[in-house]
Amino acid sequence: MGNLLLLTALLILAVDAQDDCTFKNKQLRKKEDLYNECLDEGYKSSIVGCAATGGESDLSKREKKRCRKVEEDLILCDWSCVVNGDWGEFGEWSECSAACGGGTQTRKRSCDDPQPAEGGAQCEGDEGETRVCNVDPCPPRLPSWPEDFKWSNAGVPDGYTCMRVLEFAEPKDHTWEDNFFCWKNGLADPGLRWSMAGEIAGQKCVQITEAADPDTWTDNYICLPLDTPYNFKWSSAGPLEGLKCIQWLEPADPDTWNDNYLCHEKLEGPDVTAFLPSWPDEFKWSNAGVPDGYTCMRVLEFAEPKDHTWEDNFFCWKNGLADPGLRWSMAGEIEGQKCVQITEAADPDTWTDNYICLPLDTPYDLKWSSAGPLEGLECIQWLEPADPDTWDDNYLCHSWWHQDPSLKTVNGAWTHFGKWSECSASCGTGTQSRKRSCENPSPLHGGAGCEGDEEETQACNTKPCPVRLPSWPEDFKWSSAGVPDGYTCMRVLEFAEPKEHTWEDNFFCWKNGLADPGLRWSMAGEIAGQKCVQITEAADPHTWTDNYICLPLKSPYDLKWSSAGPIEGLECIQWLETSDPDTWDDNYLCHGTFEGPEIVNHLPDWPEDFKWSNAGVPDGYTCMRVLEFAEPKEHTWEDNFFCWMDGMPDPGLRWSMAGAIEGQKCVQITEAADPHTWTDNYICLPLDTPYDFKWSSAGPLKDLECIQWLEPADPDTWDDNYLCFETMEF
Repeated sequence: MGNLLLLTALLILAVDAQDDCTFKNKQLRKKEDLYNECLDEGYKSSIVGCAATGGESDLSKREKKRCRKVEEDLILCDWSCVVNGDWGEFGEWSECSAACGGGTQTRKRSCDDPQPAEGGAQCEGDEGETRVCNVDPCPPRLPSWPEDFKWSNAGVPDGYTCMRVLEFAEPKDHTWEDNFFCWKNGLADPGLRWSMAGEIAGQKCVQITEAADPDTWTDNYICLPLDTPYNFKWSSAGPLEGLKCIQWLEPADPDTWNDNYLCHEKLEGPDVTAFLPSWPDEFKWSNAGVPDGYTCMRVLEFAEPKDHTWEDNFFCWKNGLADPGLRWSMAGEIEGQKCVQITEAADPDTWTDNYICLPLDTPYDLKWSSAGPLEGLECIQWLEPADPDTWDDNYLCHSWWHQDPSLKTVNGAWTHFGKWSECSASCGTGTQSRKRSCENPSPLHGGAGCEGDEEETQACNTKPCPVRLPSWPEDFKWSSAGVPDGYTCMRVLEFAEPKEHTWEDNFFCWKNGLADPGLRWSMAGEIAGQKCVQITEAADPHTWTDNYICLPLKSPYDLKWSSAGPIEGLECIQWLETSDPDTWDDNYLCHGTFEGPEIVNHLPDWPEDFKWSNAGVPDGYTCMRVLEFAEPKEHTWEDNFFCWMDGMPDPGLRWSMAGAIEGQKCVQITEAADPHTWTDNYICLPLDTPYDFKWSSAGPLKDLECIQWLEPADPDTWDDNYLCFETMEF
């Protein structure tokens, strides 16, 4: 019921709001900032479009009252929350522009979640996005015979992929290690595989012989899948009549390798309509010969003992598919191909030069492991139980891959973000994060992973940390040569000192950026309502009898003074003035070692936490004494104070009867009608103070909150003097 009455009242206030709004732009912006802070702290708004972002339990009764007052002022000005635009969800991807070989598709989103309103910002970033699709190569054709094939006895020719033709029994000077039978790049793999160990089971093979060569040319074969369209013929006695033949010439071999030909009738390479085998579904390892329904690459190591049974080991793919182009090598990588080494460190039988090789443009990217499956990949075990040399943890791995569009791809999508983590800092701006998972659904069958980041981060607890008071002694400093860089200071002055003693540039200071310790200097005895320590030098004749440092009663500091050297057991800072001949070389301000505590309360609000008094220190307040030595005693300026509520951090106000204090922000306090030297009096504050006071000796200043400085005992028109500032709430 209370909230309803409040909302009703606010709506009534909103009528003719523009006419009732009396705030200037600067004041209105200030109120907007204050109201946004209220929302950040969980204030439940009654203004349409404004939403709290925190829990209202964070607000005290006083803070809620403050927020409600600011809200009423804003409603009078017909104010509403700015709504920045944010993107809605992306729509569906468009159809891919190509069925294979790489196309593109697009999708769009709208700036409507929410739409920008009340001058809010448009969405950042692009309305649409594009991605590549159907990147798998289009199925090519098989090489035509003879124009797409080539023999080379000098390595792999440019623009070709090759089957290596090798015979270990040949002498090295016969140079068979650089002999290749090749086909043009970009065509489908014809499936030719070389064997130095007889026919490969389950394939159609043609024997390659040279009777005149004594180096075991009796067990060498070219083998192809059973369903190959090729039907090769071999001749070691010149070209075969009626066929198209390609010479296999090795001039470095003296054993009549000058009349050997591989022949075939002219053949136009047919298009390959079958897809490459999908990984891992259409591949298989076998240690017991060629499985039914499969074509295989034989996996052989001549150095293995016969009882290890490697002669019947095969890596296979289903029949009827395009040839994946896998070739086995026991003699290192095959030139011009992409190879993965097959190793087993625990096997002593030369498993150092064995490789699976594929054409450079293969879509496969195989990985080998001799220590179990690789995380994140799909792995097929290569198991040979007859080999005792740990062939039980070897795997060939690859990510899930397919070329067949009938295997439905499932792209990943994100879950909703979880809850924000705890903020990394309680103040001064920390960070917090939240995560989501790519499992709504998870990507399947080579589907795309989720786009974007799994985790997002935002700033939190952006309010400045409570500052701490200066620690003793490391944060304090004496200076007899003006204000040191990086410090805020209390000026230490004695009007009775001769000018040549240079006390006008003496300061006791603390580091910038720390809370004000509340030290105030007095040349007129103790300041009422404060705890003071007398600063004396008995050898100095210039009235060092009424000088004090004073602090608020609840100050944690307990200063001690010595004019006879450091005090034993305390940490002391020397007050040295070398220009003063009156023994100012053994004076020290002392205190126990002290770690400055944090200030948890906020600075006094203006104007409600400040007060003027012409009758001494009011109960419950700490004060800056306002004094002018030139005023007659009957004008009673000795009991005038400008004060702030006890228990709050010190606002850092300091009074000066001797001009502006160096290194501080000062406002002059004047009364032109008063003849008693009101020309050099100032209130000074640290440079980083949030207060920006204005003085008036002619009544309150318009649009500011003003506190009267009234001294009825002074006849010189001290009835229209005001210290002013805009409303300030911390």
